[in-house]
Amino acid sequence: MVVVLNNSLYRFARVYSNESQTNFFNALIACFHEIGGVPEALFFDNMKTVVTDASDKVFNERFLQFASHYGFQTNACNPASPQEKGTVEKSVSVIRTTAFGYHDSFSSLKEANKHLRSVLSAINNSPVSHRDLVPVEGLKKRKKGISSASFNGFLSV
Repeated sequence: MVVVLNNSLYRFARVYSNESQTNFFNALIACFHEIGGVPEALFFDNMKTVVTDASDKVFNERFLQFASHYGFQTNACNPASPQEKGTVEKSVSVIRTTAFGYHDSFSSLKEANKHLRSVLSAINNSPVSHRDLVPVEGLKKRKKGISSASFNGFLSV
């Protein structure tokens, strides 16, 4: 699962053995802890753990309860509209290539995620095209001037 914060381009990711809703919720909670808050709105790819009908953007009831509990607005991408999720798709590619392009064998998910966190730290502390600040500094600046609940993110599994 990959989360990208739009303004700072801060990236969060975790590897799971499957795309269950429990793992999905676990990853979101881990992301909220890592970034120090809950984004005001999240935009989701049309994954089964989020929507029951992608064409009508009908959200899964358990997911809506989760969103309500954590207090973020839910938005779903339009089906077959890749222009709506270019930032996250590019981030998935960068993370996949950087983290697993040369090192793709691990003894456990724990080991794979440890490696992934190390790679993400390097990515989030490196300059990004068209951004004045590296992502980790952009996240800090964005959070400093506003409540921790008022930044946006994009998520894809």
